[in-house]
Amino acid sequence: MKIEHPTNRRALIIFSVRFVMLAGGLYILFNWLPPSALADPLNRHTAEMTAFFLRLLHLEPSVSGVILSAQGFSIRIIAECTAIFVAILYFSFVMAYPTALKNKLLGLAAGLPFLFAANLARILFIFLIGLKYRAFFEYAHVYIGQIVMILLVLVAAMTWLRSIAEAKMDDRPLSFLVRFIAYSSIPFVFWLYLDQGFVYINLLLVKALLSGFGLPVPIPEKLDLYPHTFNTFHLIAFASLMMATRSIERSRKVRCTLIGLVILCVAHFLFRLNQALYVDFHINYAMRPFVALIIIIQWILPFGLWLFFARNALFKRRDRYICPICGAEKKGLIEHMKAKHGYEMKQKTLQESEKIA
Repeated sequence: MKIEHPTNRRALIIFSVRFVMLAGGLYILFNWLPPSALADPLNRHTAEMTAFFLRLLHLEPSVSGVILSAQGFSIRIIAECTAIFVAILYFSFVMAYPTALKNKLLGLAAGLPFLFAANLARILFIFLIGLKYRAFFEYAHVYIGQIVMILLVLVAAMTWLRSIAEAKMDDRPLSFLVRFIAYSSIPFVFWLYLDQGFVYINLLLVKALLSGFGLPVPIPEKLDLYPHTFNTFHLIAFASLMMATRSIERSRKVRCTLIGLVILCVAHFLFRLNQALYVDFHINYAMRPFVALIIIIQWILPFGLWLFFARNALFKRRDRYICPICGAEKKGLIEHMKAKHGYEMKQKTLQESEKIA
């Protein structure tokens, strides 16, 4: 029988509350601040840094505010193009995790620069695709970019857990990355053809719901890549993350993956509902839930659901063991069993001796 020891349950509750409060509070703060306070300077800095690396590749880019151009091709850098959202996610994870402050500071000092550098490499790569293969730019920008950044947050978090926070995890970051690519590659290709069907089903459900309130939802004949299907690949990302995680038992992995996909589908339906209310019918009170659901579906839910389902591996320490009697996690297991369960162990030994006699 598997023991769900109280140390893990308590750590999970505390961690979850801290993580949700930190991530939610920082996302709200970022959207509440005027663009000139943080978003605009960050967008301009990202455009300028990308241009700097393009010049190293012997290109001649030009930057006008947040517009980056080269050889007749231009992109606009917005907040979603920067690393701010993944940085908030990683920062919230590290600060919420139960470990010493020194470990948290080391994790932030190493992880945050890595994420910002990785994001610059992503933008640089996508911009080069736009220069050479413009037909594939939107696919690389909308689909690959989203999945890659979520994966990099997980790799940074797992590396920190293993190397600094001293968590006892079965998954190594590099092997996890390889397994994720293996599990996601084929579903990713199939989803390129299935995502529009998924969006149409949600739009039909929204239309059926709102028609009862006298709000006829228009169904477009053709769905644009952006904004209609840009955030459907969170389904593939989450399922691949779950399948790539070795620390979750196979039967539980399948069950938890199905539960997570249902939650993500419900969240996506709510997103489409608020999108219709705000975009099609100009109902202002639906604007904030619409924006919030974009962030939640893209960043918080896939990462947060994975954290929840992989929780048993997240809070184990390398030098600690689970007591087979009470399920508590202890550093000195033998000493704990003698001090806490000496009488129980003696009684158990006597019972076994009587059975043998």
